[in-house]
Amino acid sequence: EDSGDSIRQLIHELRSPLNAISGFAQIISGQMFGPVSHGYRAMAETIVGDAASVQAIIDDLETAARGGSVGVDAASDEIVDIGAVVTQVESELAALLADQRVDLSISRVGGPFLGLASDADVRRMVGRLLTALVDVSEPGAILVGQLVTESRHDDMLQLRIVRPATIRFATAAELFDPGFSPEGEAPGAAVLSLGFSLRLVDSLARSSGGRLDIGHNALTLHLPSANSKAEVELEAQQGE
Repeated sequence: EDSGDSIRQLIHELRSPLNAISGFAQIISGQMFGPVSHGYRAMAETIVGDAASVQAIIDDLETAARGGSVGVDAASDEIVDIGAVVTQVESELAALLADQRVDLSISRVGGPFLGLASDADVRRMVGRLLTALVDVSEPGAILVGQLVTESRHDDMLQLRIVRPATIRFATAAELFDPGFSPEGEAPGAAVLSLGFSLRLVDSLARSSGGRLDIGHNALTLHLPSANSKAEVELEAQQGE
């Protein structure tokens, strides 16, 4: 508990200077106080981007620090199109995929892919999961997955990603260990370890009523389905 409080205090102390740095950089890049040379504007824009990356890491650390105290939320009323989120995350990862020479292929099985969770949480879960697995994939590899809803009455949607070769034989305990670093991890891998990222995804999923399963062949993110709820609402509207 004390370590969680310490992390929260550290995060609180990091946010103010980070916001100040980002704010000043935005002032320079936007030339709000007068003309600025191209070189300085370019540096300022880089600082704004780096500050946003650090902010995302701080958000993840804060979520992890809260992990033990966050109970499972009451069923979310928010319906999110998980298929659309996956498509958006795939396009956002294009630069990383090109840089690491990894292909990403996620097929759709069934549908629709409507989930009961907050849009922001689903984006973080899908983004963190895919980014972490791309980071540990070898150059030339294809990261293969499926987004699955096998029946309109399934209570869970599944995003299954086949294990990259570098973690083919890792145990669940290793994969959830923040200190675990597989052989062949890309030199430019994320600041946060694979284990930290997977624990974060599992924590976010559980707070939404889902979970991250570590299987022999694949990692599977389970999220509550809204398909039957959407169907009931549609039938009610049609009956009016």
